Amino acid sequence: GFQPLMSTILDKQGFRSSPKKDVRSRTPNNRNQMGGLGGHGGTRTPNRHERFRMKDEDCFSPSVLDMNEEFDFEKNLAMFDKEGVMAEIEQELSNKPDIIRLVDTNLRRPEPKYRNDENVLGNQVTDYRQIETGEVMETEYSTDAGLIVPAISLQLRERLQQVLQEHGFDTSKQTELMARGATDLCLQLLGGAHRLAANNTHQLPLAVILCGASKSAGYGLATARHLAGHGVRTQVYLPESMGRHNSKHVEQELRLYRLTGGKVVTKPKDLPKISVDLVVNALEDEEMCIQQRIQPWHRGAVAWAEGLKAPVLAIDPPPEIPVLNPRMSLVSLLPLAHPAQAGQLYLANLGIPKNLFKEVGIKYASPFGSKFTISLHPCS
Repeated sequence: GFQPLMSTILDKQGFRSSPKKDVRSRTPNNRNQMGGLGGHGGTRTPNRHERFRMKDEDCFSPSVLDMNEEFDFEKNLAMFDKEGVMAEIEQELSNKPDIIRLVDTNLRRPEPKYRNDENVLGNQVTDYRQIETGEVMETEYSTDAGLIVPAISLQLRERLQQVLQEHGFDTSKQTELMARGATDLCLQLLGGAHRLAANNTHQLPLAVILCGASKSAGYGLATARHLAGHGVRTQVYLPESMGRHNSKHVEQELRLYRLTGGKVVTKPKDLPKISVDLVVNALEDEEMCIQQRIQPWHRGAVAWAEGLKAPVLAIDPPPEIPVLNPRMSLVSLLPLAHPAQAGQLYLANLGIPKNLFKEVGIKYASPFGSKFTISLHPCS
């Protein structure tokens, strides 16, 4: 083994160890003379207390000779040939591959030190462009983690929506997930747990959801239903003139919302005159926003909201300069080329399989990580 080998080498070099202590010779009560134990000069086996006392004397009683003799550490250290000893150990163990070679541990180079912003798990290069659409768009966004999320055109988005419908990922599924993401942002704008505490029921926030036509109205109604489930006071604006144009999906969401006990108004003059804590804008979509903005029901709702100090959340707005500037905007699928006036963009995770993106020529890898909604920042 290693210890006997070192002892042999040290003996060859002429080293001497520290003087051995003959504890029995210097103990005041010699164990061979046990007369003092019994008091009659005979010998007997010491009892337990006497054995412990002897051990203390053996351990702590110094030898006078050892204390007078000074050990020369420098002389013995100068006699030690470390390189020669290590060479002999290396030669001795070179033909024994199964033995754990402790010398290799001493010769191993120290591991490099890392900064607080360096990755210690390896040198794998992160691919920050994991989504490729095949389109040449000037607008790109980046997540908080640095991943690139490119913008897509309206034509590509329509093709993607068509593929989703063919595979059963219909509007109702998308609406529920969009409402889930919008509710998270609404609760953040409302103050979260501070405003919705159990002991604060006398100051519950009020959110007004402005709904328009087509699927944007479904997003707004579902969001109002989710907010009501969190204890938020809600009121929905759904124009009376849009009643005959509502789809089956919007009618279903309206019936579900009415079951929460929330109020529905159809005219701008019936919108609340009291303080409002949040406005959710679901008036427009990318298909008919220009025609919708000239309608009296749209202009009346925007005029009412402009006189408020409450923050505005836009749900899936069109890629146009908004008439009602939002603080946040929530988009689905992949973002369009939104202007800077759209506020802080957020992308909702609808759980769309990557192979559905592949059918329209999009190479897709999820940028969400552990989050349900992620913020998007324009790339310079």
